[in-house]
Amino acid sequence: ILAAVRRGLAGETFTNQAELGGTYLETRCSPMVDSSGNIIGCIGVATDVTDRVRAESALRESEQKFRMLAKNIPGLIYLCHNDAAYTMVYMNDFAEALTGYAPTEFLSGRISFADLIHPDDLKSVYHQVDQAIAARRRFHLHYRLRHRDGHWLWMEEFGVGVFKDDTLQFLEGYIVDITARVKNQEDLKQAHAELEQRVIERTEELRISEERLRQLAENIDQVFWLTDVDPHKVIYVSPAYERIWGRSAQEIYDDPAAWMKAIHPQDVERVMQQWQEQSETGKLDAEYRIMRPDGTERWIRDRGYPIRNSAGKVVRMAGLAVDITEVRRTETQARQDSQAGR
Repeated sequence: ILAAVRRGLAGETFTNQAELGGTYLETRCSPMVDSSGNIIGCIGVATDVTDRVRAESALRESEQKFRMLAKNIPGLIYLCHNDAAYTMVYMNDFAEALTGYAPTEFLSGRISFADLIHPDDLKSVYHQVDQAIAARRRFHLHYRLRHRDGHWLWMEEFGVGVFKDDTLQFLEGYIVDITARVKNQEDLKQAHAELEQRVIERTEELRISEERLRQLAENIDQVFWLTDVDPHKVIYVSPAYERIWGRSAQEIYDDPAAWMKAIHPQDVERVMQQWQEQSETGKLDAEYRIMRPDGTERWIRDRGYPIRNSAGKVVRMAGLAVDITEVRRTETQARQDSQAGR
């Protein structure tokens, strides 16, 4: 302050700013002269400019934070006109990392941002931006952008219109490179398509295999069967069951115990014991007689094999039952002939 007074007394007119106890004063000093032109003092007019100084300080701090953010954020921050070229007014330095062109090349008009957008995407970009501006809402875009070296990149853009007195001034927004993400999505989509194709092919293979198995099971003179172990339930029995047992297959589906009821009374206890043992050994190999509804008797050889889950537990049994009646008769006749010859 004393230095300012000395400048005024020396004949200088100037404006000075000083801070006094948290208050900012702007003082205009000028010399005071007498009628002869001699300097006899100085006059100072002080104005309180605290609010203005604080506002300017806050603005500088905000601008500094924005510059730091714009410099370090991994994306392109921009301010542009909503014209056909999307003429840029501001771009952060990330523009060069993203496009291969320096921000000055866009700001000078030498490079048009719109010219870098893929021709197949540009019309959609124009349309989506115009719709968002008309509705006073943000826009969210996905499009391809040509890099300086010629390869195409996928971009994701978030933007909004900046209005003043209902008049659009600029577009501002943020653009990021999502090429890697799009590639991963395409790779995942391709892998999914390949998996679906393999499933279709495998399903067809299984259908053909099942059809062959069905034809085999329906035409052989042996009974193919499949059961759950716990609870005991018949899942499948081939048509030969009806020809050999003389009973309906539906009967055994409805009541698994119908199989045991058809066994000859003299063989039931032995077969029951063998069936219980197979739950421990996982195998069944039994010969027994069955009684058909017409009263005839037939000999059966029944063999079963375990089906295990991933933990090794037997969860199902698959088996094959064969009518060995004629074999038994032949063996019996051979023994009788042998005894008669003795």
